[in-house]
Amino acid sequence: MATQKTFQEVLKERAHSECTQNMLFYPLGNTCNAKAVEITHQQALAAVSSKAAMRALPLDRPFLNWIGLDHVAGLLESHLQALWLGVGQIHYDVSRGHLVASLGKCLGGMEMRIVASDGQPAASGEAGGLEVRGRLVFQGYYRNKTATQQALTPEHWFRTGDRGRIDDNGNLSLVGRAQEVININGVKIVAIDVQTAMEKILGNRVARLVVFSSTSTALHTEQVTIAYIPKTFPVPDEEMADIAGLAKQECLLRTATLPVIFALREVTIPLLPRSALGKLSRLKMTRLFEDGTFVEDLECHQHALLRASTAVAKRNGVMPWRPNEAEAKLLEHVVETLDRGTEEVTLGPETSLFDIGFTSMHVIKLKHLIERRLGIDVPVVLIMKNPTVRALAIEIDACSKKNNSISTSFESYDPVVVFRAEGAKTPLWLIHPGVGEVLVFIGLAKCLAADDRPVLALRAAGFEPNNPGFDSIEQTVDVYTAAIRRRQPHGPYALAGYSYGAMLAFETAKRLRASGDEVRFLGSFNLPPHIKQRIHALARWVDVAFGLQRMASAYDPSGQETLEEKCDKLK
Repeated sequence: MATQKTFQEVLKERAHSECTQNMLFYPLGNTCNAKAVEITHQQALAAVSSKAAMRALPLDRPFLNWIGLDHVAGLLESHLQALWLGVGQIHYDVSRGHLVASLGKCLGGMEMRIVASDGQPAASGEAGGLEVRGRLVFQGYYRNKTATQQALTPEHWFRTGDRGRIDDNGNLSLVGRAQEVININGVKIVAIDVQTAMEKILGNRVARLVVFSSTSTALHTEQVTIAYIPKTFPVPDEEMADIAGLAKQECLLRTATLPVIFALREVTIPLLPRSALGKLSRLKMTRLFEDGTFVEDLECHQHALLRASTAVAKRNGVMPWRPNEAEAKLLEHVVETLDRGTEEVTLGPETSLFDIGFTSMHVIKLKHLIERRLGIDVPVVLIMKNPTVRALAIEIDACSKKNNSISTSFESYDPVVVFRAEGAKTPLWLIHPGVGEVLVFIGLAKCLAADDRPVLALRAAGFEPNNPGFDSIEQTVDVYTAAIRRRQPHGPYALAGYSYGAMLAFETAKRLRASGDEVRFLGSFNLPPHIKQRIHALARWVDVAFGLQRMASAYDPSGQETLEEKCDKLK
C-alpha cells in the first residue's frame, strides 16, 4: 500500500523535474519602470534548496526571516524555505491562541525561569515573573549593593521586571510588566498615577475605584480601564454619565486616550480580587475583565449612558435622532471601525468622531470601509474636515454624485482641518510636517480637549486626484495665510509647526505680522521623543539626497536643475 507523500517530499521531487509553471515579479529598479521577471517553480525551488544546503537551520525552532515582502525575493525567503525545511512559522503561535508571537527559547550562555507569586518556580504555561541568569547576564550594579540585592536573588537570578510564561516546549511568551504599567502603543503609563488623578477628580462621587489595563483587539494595544463601586444603589443614569465624562476628560489629559469605564453592580462586588489588607489586584482585575466577568456590568453602564443622553436631548427639546439610510450605513462603519457593539457607542448626528476615541488608524480604517462599500475614493481630508456622521454622510453623497472627480484649484483649495471648532481662547493653528498630512496632530488635539480653545490644522495640497501640490514655499504661505484670515480675520494669532511645518509657521507668522496683526505664540514641534533609533534607520545618504531633492523641488517646479544646484539653494 502506497504511503502518502509529505509536502516536503513533493517539493523536493518538483525541484528536479521539468516545470513550465511560473510566477512574475515586478522589480522597479532605479528607473521606477516595472519589468516582469519570469521565474519558474523549478528555479525558485532550486534557489531554496541551495540556500538550505549552505545554511542549516534547527528544525525544532520557529523560522523567522528578515527580508520584507516588499523585496523581490521576500515571499520566497519568508515562506518557501520554511516549507522546504519543514519548520514552523507563525503557525506555532496561532495554533496555541497567542495574540503575540512567542520569543522562543534561550540562547546559549543564559537560562530563564518563571517564578510564581510565592517565589517558587511556576508550572508550565503559568504566568509569573521572568528571571534570567548565566554568563551573559550582569552580576550586579557598580558600588550599589542595595540595587543589586533588589535586582538579583542570592542564586544570581536577575529579576527582569517582565511577566511571562514558558510553554511545555520551552518557548517564552511575555504577558506584561511586573510593576503596574499600562503600555499604550509603546508608551508606558504608570497605573497608580492615573488612579491618583482619577481619585482626585472624582472626589466623593464614588465609593472606590481601580485603574487597570486591558487589551483592545481593535487597537492592538493596551488601554486604560476604570471600574468603580458607586456610593449608592441604584445609580441614577445622569450620575453615571457625569462620572464617565469626568473620567474620560481626565484620562485624555493624562494619556491622550479614552478609557473603558464602567460601574460595578452589587452582584459583582463580591467577585473583586481583594487581598488580606483589602487591596485590589490590578493584574487579577485584568484577568477577570478579559475572561468576561464584567460583560454585564459594561452593558448596564452603556445602557445607562444611552438613557441619560436621550433624557438630556428631550429636556433640551431635541428630537431623537433618526438617521437616514446614508447616516445609518455610516454609523455601522463607525461601530465596526471601533470594534464595539452598537449599544456601546454613544453617538449623535453632530458628535465628533474624535470625541469618541478616533485615532489616525481609525480614520484610515473608516476610509477603507466606505470605499469598499461605495466603490469610490474617499480622501482622508474628507473625514478630517467632516468628523460627524451627519456632515460626512452629506459630503460622501456629494462625492458619489460627482463620480469622485474632486478637482481643486489653488483659488478654491481650503487647507483647514478643524479638530475643535468651539472655545473662548485664542485658536491654535497647527501646520503639517514634511509629509503634508495632519494626522500626527490628533493626539495633541485630544490633549487640548479641556483647554477651551479651538484647534485647527493646515494640510498640504496634492493628496487628491486633480489637485496639484504647491509650486513654492511662497505659494504655500499665501494659501495658508489666506485660509487663516478667512477663519480668524484678526489677531492675536497662535501658530505651531511640526518639523518642516515649523518653517512654514515661521513664514506665515512673518506674513501676518507684516500686515499689522499680533502673533502671540509661535511653536516648533521639531524632535519627537525616542528619535535616536529612527534617525539611525533613516540616516543613509541616499535617503538624505532624495529628501533634499524633494524639498528643493519647491524652488524649481520645472525640474530642470540638477540635485547639486538644488542643494546649493538650500544652504
